[in-house]
Amino acid sequence: MGIEQNGTRDLALVLNAGPCRAAAGAFTDKLLFGLAGAATRLAEGVTKEIRIEVVNAGSVKDAIEVGRSVARDNLLKGVLHGEGSDWGRVLSAIGTTHAGFALVDRTGREVAATVDLVEGAASTVIWTNDLIADYVHENGEYAS
Repeated sequence: MGIEQNGTRDLALVLNAGPCRAAAGAFTDKLLFGLAGAATRLAEGVTKEIRIEVVNAGSVKDAIEVGRSVARDNLLKGVLHGEGSDWGRVLSAIGTTHAGFALVDRTGREVAATVDLVEGAASTVIWTNDLIADYVHENGEYAS
């Protein structure tokens, strides 16, 4: 199965231990970041690649939690697909925090969102894609 045929059982596993761990760390990060981007670009029916950067979080754990919350919000994905401007979707995905956010140029294939948690120095980047009606219909009729 090639990368263009992603399925629910796909897995990328990298073990990085021993004396070369520090030297290989940057390469491993770059490799996995590239795979995440490829999986987003090649997802079934995708029209938008959404990069969510969370900055100034109190911890990496907090940054990941907020980034994933935004990335998993199907209403936000629908708004971005339609190139709408419903900022309430972003705020509801972030939750009731004092976070700031910026969403730039929703009209191209690549969409970038920045969430500033104003709590510390930790950050992360989460990739996702939009949610299109054809994908919902196709998978709603899927029988295994």
